[in-house]
Amino acid sequence: MMTRIAAVLFMIVTWFCASATQAQEWKRAESQSFVVYSQGGSNAALTRYVQQLETFDYMLRYRNHLPLNTPPKNKLPIYLVANNAGLEAINPHLDRMYAGAYYPTLEGIFAVTLRNADQDYIFHEYHHHFAFQNRDGSNRPAWLIEGLAEYFMTVRISDRVVEIGAANPARLARLKRGRWIPLETLLTNTPDSAPMGPDRDSYYPVAWLLTHWLMNSPDGIAKRDAYMAAVKSGVSPVKAMTDATGLTMPQLEAALRAYLNQPMQTIRYEGKFPTAQVTVTDVPRSTGDALLLAQRLKFDLTRPERAQALSESRDLARLYPDDTFVQLQRARTEIEYGDGDEGERILRTLLNQDPANVDALQLMAHRAEHLARQTPAERDVHMDEARTYLAEACRANPNDAYTLYLMAHTRLSGGATPEEEDLRTLQSAFNLAPQVAALRIDYSEALIKAGKPDEAVPLLESLANSPHAGVAARVAQDILKRARRPMLATDAATQDMATTPAIDHAGA
Repeated sequence: MMTRIAAVLFMIVTWFCASATQAQEWKRAESQSFVVYSQGGSNAALTRYVQQLETFDYMLRYRNHLPLNTPPKNKLPIYLVANNAGLEAINPHLDRMYAGAYYPTLEGIFAVTLRNADQDYIFHEYHHHFAFQNRDGSNRPAWLIEGLAEYFMTVRISDRVVEIGAANPARLARLKRGRWIPLETLLTNTPDSAPMGPDRDSYYPVAWLLTHWLMNSPDGIAKRDAYMAAVKSGVSPVKAMTDATGLTMPQLEAALRAYLNQPMQTIRYEGKFPTAQVTVTDVPRSTGDALLLAQRLKFDLTRPERAQALSESRDLARLYPDDTFVQLQRARTEIEYGDGDEGERILRTLLNQDPANVDALQLMAHRAEHLARQTPAERDVHMDEARTYLAEACRANPNDAYTLYLMAHTRLSGGATPEEEDLRTLQSAFNLAPQVAALRIDYSEALIKAGKPDEAVPLLESLANSPHAGVAARVAQDILKRARRPMLATDAATQDMATTPAIDHAGA
C-alpha cells in the first residue's frame, strides 16, 4: 500500500516539475508558410498573428519579384511562449534582455519569442530567414544584413495597407541622444566583433539609418549595389562607401544626421491583400509538455544540462507512456546521454506503429552511428544500417534537410573523397536549409575536397559575413583562405600562359 502511495506522490510531483514552464495549454496554428505553437492566448489572436506573418512574407516576395503563391518546401516553426521561463526552457544561456531568438540548427530551423511581445522581433528574424532562403541574402556586409532586417521589421500591416520604413522609437531615441558608432567601425565589423565601448549599442540604429538613407535617397539603391560590388572585388569597405556615395566618412555622417532630423519616408502598398488560411488546433497536454524540451535537444548541451534533459524526458515518459512525441524525446536522450539499448527499444516500438516516422528513423540512424564508433570492427555493418534507416526517412519526406545531411555524413565521415552523388545530396540539403552554418561548412568542405573550390567560395563568403555566426564565421573565414589558394594558383598559371608567346605552327 505504501509503495502505491509513494508511486502516486512521485507522479504528482513529477507532473508539477514537468509542467513548471507549461502554465497554459498549447495551440497549434498552420498556414501556407508557418507552423506556430502558442502557449496560451486565444484562437482569434493566434490566427491574426499568423495572418500578419503571411502578409509580411507576401510583401517580401512581391518586392523581390518572387512567385507569390508558391508554398515553401518546409514551413518555419515558431514557438510563442508565455514568459521568460519558456525562452530559458529552450536555451538556458539566452540573455534575459532578449524577447526571443532565431535558431537555424542542423535538426531544424525555428524561432521562439514571447507571445505578448511586439512582432518587430519576429519580422526582423523572418527577414533574415527569407533572405537566406530565397536570395542567399547573407552575402552582404554585416551592417547591411542587419540594416535591412531593421528597415523591414517595423512594417505596419492592416487589411488594405502595408507600410514599410517606419522608425522604431527605441532606435530613433538612441540615435538622437547618444554617441554613434564610427562609420568606419560599422562598415568593417559585425555587431559581435565591434569594439566594446559606449557607442557599441548604436550598431543597429546606425545600420538602420544608413540603410534607410540608401533606400530612400536618389540613386540610393544604385549606390548600395555599387558599394557591394566594390567590396566583393576586394576594395576596403570604407573606400567602397566613399566611392559609391561621393562622401567622406565625416560628410556621410553629417548627411545621416541631417536625414535623421527630417520626417522619415515610408513606402505604402494599398489594396486587398490575400487573407491567409489558418487552421488552429489544440495540442494535447502530453505533447505540449515536451515541446520546449524537444527544441532544447537540438543544441549541444553541457554535461549538467544533458543529465537534466535525460531526467526530464524520463519523467515525461512515465507521465505520458502513450504519447509518441514524448517517447521520441525519451528515446533520443537515452541514445545520446543514457541507456542506448532502451532508446533503441523505444524506437523499434514506435516504428512498428508507424514505419514512416521520420524522427524515429533519424534516431535509429544515430543509434547505428553510435554503435559504429563503439565497435570499430563492425563499423561497416552499422553504417549500412544507418544508411538504410535514412533511405526510409528520405522516402517518407524527401524535403528533410537533416536526413539528406546525415546520408552524406554517413558516407564521408570515414574520410572518403566526395563523389558526385555525395555532392548532389549535400547540395539538396543546402538548398533546403541554407541558413544552417554546419551544413554550409560541410558542403563547402566537400566541394573543396572534390576539386571545386570556386563553387565553395561564394558559400563561405556568405557565412564569413554573417553578423551572428560567431565561431562558424571564423571557421568559414579559415576555410575560405584554403579554398582561394588553389584558385589563386590556377589564376597565376592562366596568367603565365596568357603572357607566354604562342608558337606559330602555320609553317610546320
